[in-house]
Amino acid sequence: MEEARLRELLAKFDRARVLVVGDIYLDQYTFGAMTGISLEAPIPIYEVHRRRHNPGAAGNAACNVAALGAKTYMIGYVGDDANADIVRKEFAVRHVDTSGVVVHPTRPTNTYGKMIAGGFNIPEQEVLRVDTPKPTFIEPEIEGEYLYFVGLSEMHATEQKARDAGMRNAVNNIVGYLGTTVKDKFESIITRFGLSSEIADPTTASRQYEQQVKENIANSVKAKEWYIEQWQTKNKQIYWKTYLLARVPKSSIEQSLQNETAKAKDKLKDALDKATNEKAKQQFNDALSAFEAMEKSGLVK
Repeated sequence: MEEARLRELLAKFDRARVLVVGDIYLDQYTFGAMTGISLEAPIPIYEVHRRRHNPGAAGNAACNVAALGAKTYMIGYVGDDANADIVRKEFAVRHVDTSGVVVHPTRPTNTYGKMIAGGFNIPEQEVLRVDTPKPTFIEPEIEGEYLYFVGLSEMHATEQKARDAGMRNAVNNIVGYLGTTVKDKFESIITRFGLSSEIADPTTASRQYEQQVKENIANSVKAKEWYIEQWQTKNKQIYWKTYLLARVPKSSIEQSLQNETAKAKDKLKDALDKATNEKAKQQFNDALSAFEAMEKSGLVK
């Protein structure tokens, strides 16, 4: 492109309105120096001198567009945490409208951190990466008697194969999310009733429940909406990729929980009958009470 044409286009940016949709990251740079070795452990002491923050990922693209003069709007999510306040402030400084940014109550703000040491006569270099943990599963949408999950496929040679792969991905997301939810509930009731992991192990329970869910809901998961892309490579090969919004009835999920807790309670009752001392009997009785409490509370509100 000729320079004159490029300048002409850039001059028009102040009349443009641009919407950027995507991941928002906080890029956090910490600059400092290694000043010695810790007395508590054989690790270096890092002295912080200054910090710099920038919006990252799609947020960086939004800032670049705004810097060219366009009225820029950002849509994405941040967590309910201190880093969200920082990234919103950085957007404001760069004149990016964040009225479309959603605060998610359970997921952290994506943060990409670098710790850099050096300065004076010592070249600066990165010594450590600091990232926020990525959530394993995205919270589902709940509407009426259904939970909604997203599924997506890789590229496939036929549309049907892409659809099948997208549905499998949605089912796996459902199973994984519910397994994690069950594990959290088990950990909560174990703490509440003071149970040992030998009597009620959260990891084992969640794995058994995942298998139960997979068997029970495979036929009840339905696609509500499909989005289908067709790709063509340079050598004219056609590939398909699918995205879908899948729904599963709450009743299927709760029935799976009822089935699994019923099995667990039967095992506990057998163990209670075989228990030979009062302490063991009390533990098994407490475990039965815990399972009954989980049955009553259910998984989905």
